[in-house]
Amino acid sequence: MTTHRFLYIWLPRLATDRYIRKPPPDLDADLIRQPFAVTEAAGGVVRLLGINRPGLQARLHSGMPLADARAILPSLVTLPARRDQDRAVLQTLSRWADRYSPWVAVERRTTDIPDYGDGGLWLNITGCAHLFGGEAGMADAIHRQVTSMGYDTRLGMADTPGGAWAAARYHTEGGHMPPGGTRDAAADFPVQALRLSDNSADLLARLGLRRIADLYPLPRASLMARAGGVVLRRLDQLLGRLPEHLSYNQPPRLHSLRRSWPEPLIDGTGLRDSTRHLLDRLCAQLREEGLGVRQLAAQYRRVDGTICAVTVGTSLPTAAAPHLFRLLEDRLTTVDPGFGIEESLIWARRVEPLKTRQTDLENDVGAPDKLALGALMDRLGHRLKGQAAYRAGILPGHRPDRLFRRSGISSDGAGAPDDLPPRPLRFFTRPEPVDVTFCPDSGTPNAITWRRMTFPADRMEGPERVWPEWWTALDRSPVEGLRDYYQVTGPKGRRLWLCRERAAGDDQWSVQGIFS
Repeated sequence: MTTHRFLYIWLPRLATDRYIRKPPPDLDADLIRQPFAVTEAAGGVVRLLGINRPGLQARLHSGMPLADARAILPSLVTLPARRDQDRAVLQTLSRWADRYSPWVAVERRTTDIPDYGDGGLWLNITGCAHLFGGEAGMADAIHRQVTSMGYDTRLGMADTPGGAWAAARYHTEGGHMPPGGTRDAAADFPVQALRLSDNSADLLARLGLRRIADLYPLPRASLMARAGGVVLRRLDQLLGRLPEHLSYNQPPRLHSLRRSWPEPLIDGTGLRDSTRHLLDRLCAQLREEGLGVRQLAAQYRRVDGTICAVTVGTSLPTAAAPHLFRLLEDRLTTVDPGFGIEESLIWARRVEPLKTRQTDLENDVGAPDKLALGALMDRLGHRLKGQAAYRAGILPGHRPDRLFRRSGISSDGAGAPDDLPPRPLRFFTRPEPVDVTFCPDSGTPNAITWRRMTFPADRMEGPERVWPEWWTALDRSPVEGLRDYYQVTGPKGRRLWLCRERAAGDDQWSVQGIFS
């Protein structure tokens, strides 16, 4: 029977080490030498989650309320916990660790297990250790490289995932449990090494069961009745009596096609024909999976071993081979076949779900226009390059003059909301002030003077009222900054976008754009 071997990489200070590696740019503190902690609010109380070494030496501990920590150490530097970024670090490390084993799993801790701002990875190293000089050589290489990345780390090796997890935390001899020796090596570990909640560990302590060895002689029925099924299940997982299923990382699916040619391709016609053939097959595969190309690469290996590559991108996911080939064809003129091309590769480097359209029961009349617009933007972006071609993106906010931004032609810029009122075709970078004459009877605008031209204001539409952004006007009157927008027909039939902004004194009138 083959004995499985697992290695656990424990990062005991992941939350603080991540900040130490990349501190915030506006932070003026030495996070290595000064006491530093990561905080998190739970139950209405802000508590310490992760603590660096100087903070631990000052007798701070995880779970301590921040108020108590400030009383002990007023100079404590704190930053908020970012669970998403911690998980991103673990995901990055898991992709790095697949050089040692193809089976890498990120620890997904349940809410009942105490969290101290740490994290870890499991590696199934069965049949892999001899490639690195044995288990000791593999452990030394992993420890050295993870430490050089700036993370404090400890390793554990055992026959089970639970045993490796416990060895990394509680084993005193380098965290290495010999094959078949998990039961004896874990006997002196505290019951917390079974990955129990604080309540379960306290219950066992009240029963006088403080070490794992104290659980070995107990009848299973008695242990189940007194401590519950969780303790028994964790003990069986530690000793290998019950399998533990880990969620290993799946290798990314590569959407590519490769073909070697019996005779090298030496002219542009053969290069285009071979590229079109591979592209047709690749797009057919993507359509079956409901995927579309966002970035496509074509690589050509010459007979002398050198590689020439071209890359194109699209603004929308597409599996239309003619459109993709049209984009590639413009770049194929830069490929020099040299003494001949012996291998071609078409690779969809970035794919996204292909949006399906219902055309039988309810025709979407705008869908063909969207596809045609996407194809046009792709061609413009590849022809003009740089920032010569761009699209309008939408920013969150109330101010119309700050609503739009420039974004790349291949970016995922959000479209305009469906309920957005009409906006001028041309926005002024700086609003142009105007003089407004009011009717003495009704108080409404009577005439407008703009660019030394005076015209009547009898054809005005509006107003469109836009309230100020409340998060930027907390210290001002709610009415201050209120804007009313009007559409006014000016000289030569031009429709102007007139704005009245409430100010502390008189209202300010200006023209902010032209419709036509």
